[in-house]
Amino acid sequence: MFGMRIKLSVFGMILLAGVVGGCADSNPPVPAAACQSEDCRFTDPWQDGPYPVGVRNSLVFDTTRQALAWDGCDRGFDCPRPIPISIWYPAVDAAVSKPQINFNSFFSVTEAEVQEIITDLVEDLGGGDVPDISIPDKVVESRLNVELRPGRWPLVVFSHGAGGVRFQSLFLTEFLASHGFIVISPDHEGDATISEIEGQIVTAAREHFEGSALMRPQDVMFLIDQMTAWDVDPDHWLNGAVAIELGVGLTGHSFGAYTSITVSEIDDRIAATVPQAAPGLSMFNDQVPTMFMIATEDDTIDEIGNDVMRAQYDLAPVPKAKFELLDAGHFTYSNMCDLFSDFGDGCGTGERITNGEPLTYVDSEAAFDVINGYTTAWFGAWIKGNPQYFEALEFRPDDSTVRYTIELYR
Repeated sequence: MFGMRIKLSVFGMILLAGVVGGCADSNPPVPAAACQSEDCRFTDPWQDGPYPVGVRNSLVFDTTRQALAWDGCDRGFDCPRPIPISIWYPAVDAAVSKPQINFNSFFSVTEAEVQEIITDLVEDLGGGDVPDISIPDKVVESRLNVELRPGRWPLVVFSHGAGGVRFQSLFLTEFLASHGFIVISPDHEGDATISEIEGQIVTAAREHFEGSALMRPQDVMFLIDQMTAWDVDPDHWLNGAVAIELGVGLTGHSFGAYTSITVSEIDDRIAATVPQAAPGLSMFNDQVPTMFMIATEDDTIDEIGNDVMRAQYDLAPVPKAKFELLDAGHFTYSNMCDLFSDFGDGCGTGERITNGEPLTYVDSEAAFDVINGYTTAWFGAWIKGNPQYFEALEFRPDDSTVRYTIELYR
C-alpha cells in the first residue's frame, strides 16, 4: 500500500529506459503567466497555509479507454476507464466551523477488510511478511464538501505509488490546498490497493501493473482536461476557479513520480514537477523545472534507484533542485506510518541500505515539514510566479535533516 515494497524487478522496464538528458544552452525559463492576483500571493511555505481546506470525492469515467479491473459495468458495452478522485481546495473562512474528518473517513471498508485485501495482495506479489494494519482515528485538516473559496487557484496533480491510494499523502495534498492550490489525486484503477467504484471494491494486482504504466499518464492528462472543462462549466462547483493558464504542477510518490515525469515530457501544460522517491526515470522535458526528492535510506528502490535519480539530476538542465531527506525511507514520503508504525523503510526502525547498520528513521512530522515547505515553494515559484518563493528556495531554514542543492541559473 502507498507504493508497495515491490523492489526494482517490478520497475525494470522503467529503469531500463536509461538516464538521459542534457545541458541547457540558456537561462532557465520563467513562469509563463505570473499571477498577480490575491490568489497567488506569497504564503510562507514553512508555516501552515492561511486557508481552511476542503475536500470532495467523486468518480469520473474516460470513455475513450476500457477498464482494467472494474467489472461492474452493465451499460451494454465494454466498461469505460473509471477514475475515482479526491480534490482538495482552499475553502471559505466559515469552513472552520465544520468538523474536520478523520483519516479513516477515506476508507470505504472496515479495518478487517483492508487487512484481508493487503494479505491477498502480498501473496499475489510473491509472499512475505504481512503487516498488521491499524487505521488511526486521526483528525486531518480536511472538511468534507465545504464551500470553495472564491478565486482562481493554481492546479497540482498528485499521483500515488504502486499499490497506493489517492489519499496516501494527506500531509502534502492538504498542505498545498492550505497555501492556495487546488490539488486533484486519482486512484489509478488496477494499481490502487483499495478503490471503491460504484459500490464495488477494486484492488491492485500484479497482472495490472504493466497496463497501469501506460494508463497512469493518460489518467493524469484526462484529469487536466476534465479540470479545464469544469473551469468553464457554469453548473460545476469549480467554475471559474481552476487557473490552468498558469501551468499545472505535478507530483507523485514512487510509481507516481514516474507518472509525473512521463506526463511532463508529453504535455506542454506542465509548469513544474516534484517526483518523490522515483523508481527510475526517463527523459526530462528541458522546459519543466524539476525538484528531485530522494530518501537516502530507501529500501524499496535501494541504492541503485537513488543513484539513478542523482545521475538524472546531474544531467538534467536548469532550473532544477535536488532534495535528499536524510535517514528517510521510501514510505517517509507518505502517511504510510500512520497505518503501519513499525513497517520499516521509513516507518519505525530498519537498516541502512549502504552497510546494514541499524537505523531509526527520521520522525514523520519533521519529514513532512520539510517536504511540504520545499514542494510548496517550488510550485509557488514556477506556477504562481511570485519571486518571494525563489527567495524561500534559495534562503531556506537551516535543517540538518536535508541535503539540498538548487540550480536556478546556468
